[in-house]
Amino acid sequence: MNNTNRTGTPPVLPSMPALDAAMEAALAHKPEPPIPADFAARVAAAAVAQPARRGLPARSAGWITAWASLIVAALALFILAPHTTVSVTNYRFDAEILLLAQAAAIAWGISRGFGARFTR
Repeated sequence: MNNTNRTGTPPVLPSMPALDAAMEAALAHKPEPPIPADFAARVAAAAVAQPARRGLPARSAGWITAWASLIVAALALFILAPHTTVSVTNYRFDAEILLLAQAAAIAWGISRGFGARFTR
């Protein structure tokens, strides 16, 4: 149905008393769905048959090792930091850069969850 009224008001539809009465009767009727007598027993039996959800995944040796390595790398960075001067020939600076790279790689691995087995 095209609206040729360009004033922005909706078109006025003709009143249909029979349709209005049928719609009001349909809306006023509250349906009563039939519920079987053994419905609650069937729901309870189905609920027991479902397996229990697992909690958090078990921590693997790799996960524990990664966190321990990250802590050791962070501690080594704090120990080396006061003695480091920015120079490529300074082995402490080189060790600090290497430890930063290792810590970043370990943190990235931890954040990725070590593969798809931790994702759901």
